[in-house]
Amino acid sequence: KMKEVKLVAFDIDGTLIKRGTKHIPEDVKAAIQQLKNKGIIIMVATGRSSFFIQDDVIQTIQPDFYVTVNGHLVVDKQMNAVYKNPLSLADTHLMISEARRLGFSIGLKSEHSIDVYHQYEYFAPRYLSSDPSKLHILKNLEGQDLPKEAPYGSFMIGNEEDILSLAPKLNDCILTYAYGNAYEVYKPQAGKADGLEYVLKQYNIGWDEVITFGDAHNDVPMLEKAGRSVAMGDGHPDALSAASYVTGSVDEHGIVNALKHFQLID
Repeated sequence: KMKEVKLVAFDIDGTLIKRGTKHIPEDVKAAIQQLKNKGIIIMVATGRSSFFIQDDVIQTIQPDFYVTVNGHLVVDKQMNAVYKNPLSLADTHLMISEARRLGFSIGLKSEHSIDVYHQYEYFAPRYLSSDPSKLHILKNLEGQDLPKEAPYGSFMIGNEEDILSLAPKLNDCILTYAYGNAYEVYKPQAGKADGLEYVLKQYNIGWDEVITFGDAHNDVPMLEKAGRSVAMGDGHPDALSAASYVTGSVDEHGIVNALKHFQLID
């Protein structure tokens, strides 16, 4: 017999919110309210930093926890850090030094800002192309001393060959392709499932009491581990094969239909 669901975790982009838009469908908001009324813990798990999470998620869903920067940093309802899994400081220093030596731009994801250590003027408009209103989040640290604290992620934009030359030099981190000539840096030991696991331990909840929703490659571990998991129909093939149930896309009311399928809402 399946255990009762105590926690639901949603990816944001392509799952809660249609990619390229900023709002959660009304039927999804109503469904999540039903889950909350049953005392189910609501979480979101995203690659985004907390300050880039859409207002609609924060204001209407009001999740109990946010797994941010792909699991490197978990924050609570008040956006206070409860779990930190930063990159290594040695790798961070190496990335900045190489960015300055070879001439590509680099921004580090800190808890409250994106710290740009090289080529701020180049980095800013490209990194914020979809949301120029967030300029205040970027800190220009060009020419400044190397940081004393490790960040939760790193983002580089510039000559691909130069950026890729970092890959064999990094000890604990891996480079992943983001878009265009932009790359992201993660720790393989981090991830959405790792951030979720921290919260599960705090509440003494097992993976068999969890349902996860996702659509992308970085959702695969949390889809595999949860007792029940849902992939959006238009998601990455790996997400579809990892999930226990495949639903429709955001436009096809995927979340609501899946919650009904698992008899979590009326």
